[in-house]
Amino acid sequence: MATPDTEARDTWYGVNAYPTLMVGGVDAGWPYNPNWLNQMLARYNVPSPLEFTLGGVWDPVTSTVTLELDVYVEGSVSSTADYRLFLVIAEQGVLGSHNNCVRDMIPDAYGTAITLEQGNNYTFDAEFSLNPGWVPEECYIAVFIQDYGSRDVLQSAKEWITELEPPESPVVNVTPLSLQFGEVEVGQEADLKTTVYSVGELPLEIYDVFTNNISFTHNWDPEDSLVVPGDSLEITVTFSPIAAMEFHRTLTIETNAELVQVGLHGTGVSTAVDPKMCEAIPESFALHEAYPNPFNPETHLSFDVPEPGNVSLVVFDIRGWEVARIVDGWTEAGAYQMTYNALDLSSGVYFVQMTSDRFQQTRKLLLIK
Repeated sequence: MATPDTEARDTWYGVNAYPTLMVGGVDAGWPYNPNWLNQMLARYNVPSPLEFTLGGVWDPVTSTVTLELDVYVEGSVSSTADYRLFLVIAEQGVLGSHNNCVRDMIPDAYGTAITLEQGNNYTFDAEFSLNPGWVPEECYIAVFIQDYGSRDVLQSAKEWITELEPPESPVVNVTPLSLQFGEVEVGQEADLKTTVYSVGELPLEIYDVFTNNISFTHNWDPEDSLVVPGDSLEITVTFSPIAAMEFHRTLTIETNAELVQVGLHGTGVSTAVDPKMCEAIPESFALHEAYPNPFNPETHLSFDVPEPGNVSLVVFDIRGWEVARIVDGWTEAGAYQMTYNALDLSSGVYFVQMTSDRFQQTRKLLLIK
């Protein structure tokens, strides 16, 4: 597959057919000279004055390659030769006359002029992006240093693109990944902590921290968004149940490494209430109208219990799904009044239902926000 770079190299070598083998900078003939193998083995046995170490980073997200070539000059080199460093991007499996084709040469077909001196170490860097039309898994990089006058190649190296190192990135570790608050009385609160650790080579940035329920809050401050490698940040989560029910939510931590979710689990339990002071125990079960009603977001619920027993007071939405369990358990005889907070509910019609062993009554609630 002809490109401006390959055509420039063909012109420089003075060849017009493929494959043409150059051994020690000398044309070894075409096509498929039977003596090729012997010539290659003879050249292979000549020690190179250069030692190559080729490495780099492949970032599949940006399709960017960053290369580093370390060269040690262990043998004798000329002080007057025109040495040049060439970098070739090739791809295999491309439909054409041959299986491999040159996609690009960096910076171009004429290479980069360099100076070499025996006993010295040199480091050469390069960065480039792959064309979207190339298949990274089929691409490789070939680098070589050539005497531009004699055309002799002193040393070369090859590396597959996708076998290069992945890019360095921040790494986050959060522990614990689950906070168990247990039972907390409605209207009270409990605190637990989770810690964000920066364990990578690059700083960790926290973009956002949030929960998906008002019963769970946190103390993260956006000013604490940067966590340097080896450091950590503690986040306190507060559970303040607004109803007697189980809560299973998440604390989401968005970072430049990954998104981490911490499980939040707790149960709101009814606050112990004493019967209103009155001269007589109620004569019958009753669930009174809520007041105020409509309400936003709090209303008072009053109910009468004439005898000790198991009583539940549950709020349902219009679909019949339970949204809050305000009372659930053994209740002494008496007249009760409780405050219900529906801050986490949307506007709409709800129903509160009181149930005992031999009584059940339902009242309609209207939440307007």
